Amino acid sequence: MRGGRLEFFFLDEGFGTLDPELLEVVMDALERLRMEDFTIGVISHVPEIRVRVPRRLIVTPAEPLGEGSKISMEVE
Repeated sequence: MRGGRLEFFFLDEGFGTLDPELLEVVMDALERLRMEDFTIGVISHVPEIRVRVPRRLIVTPAEPLGEGSKISMEVE
């Protein structure tokens, strides 16, 4: 793409199955892409990922018979 910005989301529920070394490789690669001005979205419950992502959208699920889902942003 000339003169434009390439954006994509990296969606994966499989981070929890990675051993620590492979998780490190994946996160290093994602951080390099982010430094090259890409936009990356990660969906994960893995705590090690959360501490390495500078901006996070946190989705709180809806409560049964209560309020709907909530979305908040955390920024370091």
